[in-house]
Amino acid sequence: MGLTSILQSVDDNLGKYDSASAASSMEVMDRIASLEQRVQMQEDDIQLLKSALADVVRRLNITEEQQAMQNKKGPTKGLHFRYIVK
Repeated sequence: MGLTSILQSVDDNLGKYDSASAASSMEVMDRIASLEQRVQMQEDDIQLLKSALADVVRRLNITEEQQAMQNKKGPTKGLHFRYIVK
């Protein structure tokens, strides 16, 4: 049972007796619904950012591997790090 449905239940019970309270409760429910939507959008954005970051890390690893193959002559001046994608 979500927070919105709990508030709806509270509104159904209390709003019957006090129209001012019902209006206030509806405003709260609207605000909570708006915040829930905003949180969902932010969670979606975070997933997209994670995916983009994982892609960048994979590309970095491929680039490092290609550079290592080209530099078979011996150790290079730079250090090679392996990035771990979780």
